[in-house]
Amino acid sequence: MTNDRDRGNWSLYVLGEQTVYSGAEGAPTVTVFAGFGLSPQEDRNTVHYYAQGGVNVAGLLPARPKDTLGLGATYTGFSNDFVQASRAAGTPVTSQEAIVELTYQVVITPFLTLQPDLQLVVDANQSGHNAVVLGIRIVATF
Repeated sequence: MTNDRDRGNWSLYVLGEQTVYSGAEGAPTVTVFAGFGLSPQEDRNTVHYYAQGGVNVAGLLPARPKDTLGLGATYTGFSNDFVQASRAAGTPVTSQEAIVELTYQVVITPFLTLQPDLQLVVDANQSGHNAVVLGIRIVATF
C-alpha cells in the first residue's frame, strides 16, 4: 500500500558551462560552470538544495596543452526533516556543508589520465568539523 508521503517526489537540477576565453593556438582555454539543485520535499530528501560553481583552465602549461586545472566550490543545504531526525537519533549533524576543491587532470597518454584532487570540507555534516580530503582519479580507456 502506498501512502501520500511516497508520491510526488521530484527534484530540479540546472547546470551551465561557458567558455569565457579561448586564445590563439597554444593559449589556455578558460571555462566557467555553475549549477543549482532543489528537492522541495524535505520529508523524504536528505538534501534540500545544492549550488556549485567553478572554473577550469585547459592548457595552462605550454608543455602540457591537454592538462586541465580546476577550482570549484559547492554548498549543500540539508533538509530540516533530515537534520531533526538525525539529531533526535543522537547523530550530531549540521544543516549545511561547503566544499572547496582544487584538481589537476594530467593527460599521460591518449588512453590514460590521472587527476589528483584536494578538497576542504567546511562543516562536514556528520562531525560538525572541517575536513581535508585528498584523492586521485585514474581513468584508463580501452
